[in-house]
Amino acid sequence: MEPLVFYAAVAKRNIILADYQDGRWGDFVHIAARCLENVPPLHSRFSYTTSDRMFICLIEGIFIYCAIMDEALSKGKAFMFLEHVRDAFKVLLQQRVVHVDTLTPYYLHHEMDPFFRRLALPLVGMPQREKNRLKEEELLCQAQRDAENEYDVSSPSAVAPLKEMSDEDFDLQTERKPMSACSRSPRMPLIGKIKRGKNKTRDYDKGVVSSPIDSSCEALNRGKGLEIMIDDTSPCERAQTHKSGWHVAQDRWWRHVKLVIILDLLVCVVLLAIWLAVCRGVKCLKRD
Repeated sequence: MEPLVFYAAVAKRNIILADYQDGRWGDFVHIAARCLENVPPLHSRFSYTTSDRMFICLIEGIFIYCAIMDEALSKGKAFMFLEHVRDAFKVLLQQRVVHVDTLTPYYLHHEMDPFFRRLALPLVGMPQREKNRLKEEELLCQAQRDAENEYDVSSPSAVAPLKEMSDEDFDLQTERKPMSACSRSPRMPLIGKIKRGKNKTRDYDKGVVSSPIDSSCEALNRGKGLEIMIDDTSPCERAQTHKSGWHVAQDRWWRHVKLVIILDLLVCVVLLAIWLAVCRGVKCLKRD
């Protein structure tokens, strides 16, 4: 947190009667004098901002209460500061019983200095230049992250099938992939060259990687690759297997339905035969 009030003064037209200055930010006396010469007439309030600095004035009659502040301070707080300075100055004039015509340069400087310091003390914060710098760094990091994501999407290793990449293509992609200072995530490329069948090991510069659980950072630094075994079944074969399994289940269901129908028919035939035997044909249907 840094002070945001660099300079404040009470003036009678162009004559400075008392002022306050924070010496850590340079000499603002001459700048304030030039600003007072260019204050527009017929104004009660005036403000002008340039290079993250704000010159602000409160005008009442022949007296001008002005200040040079950081742009990070809102205009509402800036004018409130000048109003408190005005009130303290009026009270001081009444206590001293000073005639306006007798006021000379820096006539009330020592009396007003404690008021300036007390009123400027709470007006602290982050300067506008620091805010702009942090915003630019954030935008730069965001642009680098977007560029890295765009590279990941457009990279052949992310678009083309992995099994069609040769050993030389994978080595080139691993060596050329940029690493940004803003992206500090622990993501590292763990998939090496894809091989069909069992796990294999490969020598790089007389070094052997025998297991995919070795340190990926060490392997990449020594120029080694990790080989990971994948399923030899293609997507088309897996789809065909899924389809054949569905047909088998459907056939089983139809066989079950046919078996139930056949059993029902057999029961009906047996019951019909029993009924015909008891009734001796169709005699039960005849009326006496």
